[in-house]
Amino acid sequence: MALRLCFAGTPAAAVPALRACAAAHTVVRVLTQPARPAGRGHRARPSPVAEAAAALGIPVETPERLRTAGTLARATAGAPELGVVVA
Repeated sequence: MALRLCFAGTPAAAVPALRACAAAHTVVRVLTQPARPAGRGHRARPSPVAEAAAALGIPVETPERLRTAGTLARATAGAPELGVVVA
């Protein structure tokens, strides 16, 4: 039975869990930290989870804070049945 999921995570260690969730269920939204400066040029680089979600075609939200009404509204917009957090 496939579920509708909202996935939250940022580090590279969360990418395999995201891929497993996407393979078995419908991930309606991914929440992850905003792009941060990285590397020599200090260019903004998206999180590993954001990159994986984009490759899988899953909508990504990158809120500065999770505990806001707007973030909660966007996270539940796809009517997820379950939230998965990997941090």
